[in-house]
Amino acid sequence: MHYTSNRRCTPVYGHTLHIRHWIAGAEAPGLPEQPLSNPAQAQDLVAFLPTASAAEVTAAITAATQALPAWQATQLTERQALFASLWGLLAPHGQQWAWLISRETGLPRAVAYRQVQALMAELQRCLQTPETPADPPGVCGLLNSSLSPLAGPGALLLKALLSGQTVVWTPSPATSVTAWVLTRSLTLAGLPPGVLNVVYGD
Repeated sequence: MHYTSNRRCTPVYGHTLHIRHWIAGAEAPGLPEQPLSNPAQAQDLVAFLPTASAAEVTAAITAATQALPAWQATQLTERQALFASLWGLLAPHGQQWAWLISRETGLPRAVAYRQVQALMAELQRCLQTPETPADPPGVCGLLNSSLSPLAGPGALLLKALLSGQTVVWTPSPATSVTAWVLTRSLTLAGLPPGVLNVVYGD
């Protein structure tokens, strides 16, 4: 991902993001790019999002399939250690993340922060889970609407990863920046390449 000027909105809202697909642990560009504007301030261009082709979707599914055996064989304690690292990355930055959710969705800041709190509560539950969930390991397809930018898809994503599933995620265009932040945070926490793959677009 890279940044460009947000014109006169830059001092108030920050730069415009250029997001890329995330496939097999690496960025993958996609064309054409579609703009995402702040619903509460149309002049604020939040991001440009790629549009996935059939080939990119296939590549994401292939990456998730190839990563599945190793991730399934990973001990629950190792997955929970990764989630503990994720907690350490996210906990100090909840208000900043809420601001970003508010910017891309138009939700009031307090409502956006409740989305962050719900995700952190789910992350805490994952850290306290005594045994592997019963969901059968496999490749999980995850879609989400703009009505629940983080709490709903985030909770489902964490449960899938904890149970040994790999994931192909297509977030709503209206919540794509939120998806990128969570994906980036999981990567920094140590999630192996191919376990989570994100393709954007309608």
